[in-house]
Amino acid sequence: MAFPGTDSEEVLRAVASEEVHLASLTITEKGYPRALTGELDTLNPAVAADVAALAVELKGPSFAGPARTSLGLLARGLARRYAVSGAPFAVVCCDNPLSNGQVTRGLVYAMARAARADGMLEWLQNSVTFPSTMVDRIVPATTEANRLEAERILGLRDEGLVVAEPFGQWVIEDSFPGPRPRWERAGRP
Repeated sequence: MAFPGTDSEEVLRAVASEEVHLASLTITEKGYPRALTGELDTLNPAVAADVAALAVELKGPSFAGPARTSLGLLARGLARRYAVSGAPFAVVCCDNPLSNGQVTRGLVYAMARAARADGMLEWLQNSVTFPSTMVDRIVPATTEANRLEAERILGLRDEGLVVAEPFGQWVIEDSFPGPRPRWERAGRP
């Protein structure tokens, strides 16, 4: 397991590895570094630092320090993959924005354009997909009955208790340029 804040280099190596075919992301909507227009916020210092690191790393094998944003880490990992093998890759977005795959693709492309990474941008367009997803599992308001049941089970009262409904469904756009898990078999023998 690697923590992106301190193990950026390890994450970059994993994304670049030909043995890895996809990465899944779960980012809160506010975690996307977007300006009010919805475009990449290039005035954000963290985004600017990641774009600068991406530009440096595209010039040759080097590590320009820890990523400052999740999208910066992703873009830098994809840049390393492009440089190492150019193998196809999928970025599976498991977050809440509408058309989450298209949003992520647009931001990664904008980061590559900002770093003047024309070759990488062409590779992204031809070899990397960003399937959109929809996760259907609501979290209804926690009731006093929920708290009492948790207290009975845990032996303590949890005022921050979050209870999810028992139903859950994922819809994943089937847009993968390489191997993928057989998710459609989930729950089947």
